Amino acid sequence: ERPGRPLGRAAVLDAVRAALIAAGAPGDCEIELPNFTSPNVPLDADTAPVVTQLQYDSTSGRFAGMLSVTAAGLEPINTRITGNTEAILELPVASTPLATGTVLRDGDVHIARIRAALVRADVARTLEQAVGKQLRHQVPAGQPLKRADLMPPELILKGQPVQMLLESAGLLLIGQGQAMDSAGAGARVRVLNPVSRAVLEGTVVGPGRVRIDPDSRPVSPAGGRDGIAGQMAIR
Repeated sequence: ERPGRPLGRAAVLDAVRAALIAAGAPGDCEIELPNFTSPNVPLDADTAPVVTQLQYDSTSGRFAGMLSVTAAGLEPINTRITGNTEAILELPVASTPLATGTVLRDGDVHIARIRAALVRADVARTLEQAVGKQLRHQVPAGQPLKRADLMPPELILKGQPVQMLLESAGLLLIGQGQAMDSAGAGARVRVLNPVSRAVLEGTVVGPGRVRIDPDSRPVSPAGGRDGIAGQMAIR
């Protein structure tokens, strides 16, 4: 008998990972060894653990094999091991709890390693897909960002006064209206002409600015004059 110590878990995982990679597993996979107890080795031994007889199922991620620990003057110590692997994704996640309507900045999100099994929706894969977007719903800290919850920032809010722009035959007509929807850049939005009470559709081209198509027809009947006539100024 001589003083001993448990074989370090890090050394065991390194040996298992090397064998799994050789069997075709992803190099950055998460390795789980449930109910595994490290074998005792001599206190001063320079051990060299290896995994042999590995059986690996790439579909389920389960594996089994034999952990062999050798050292100078030491009979090989063989221990049966079983476990499973899980794929890991590097995804943008919320750095802090984020409220509905937040326009994401660099400090609001960071890249984190997430188990693939925990990702149950189409989520942003890069910071570029998230930063600059606005949240439709609140997101807890550490949570990946669903792409369905990301939208272009709203440049127009419902009920906000807006400029209606109409370009035709070299003329630029500018009138005042009221947004009936909230919308971001490039989105379609309804605008109420407060004079004619006509509702027109246009495209958001900037903060508080909506471009009306020259051949646009009122979405709802005008209570007075047609379209945006009477409320436009020629520029």
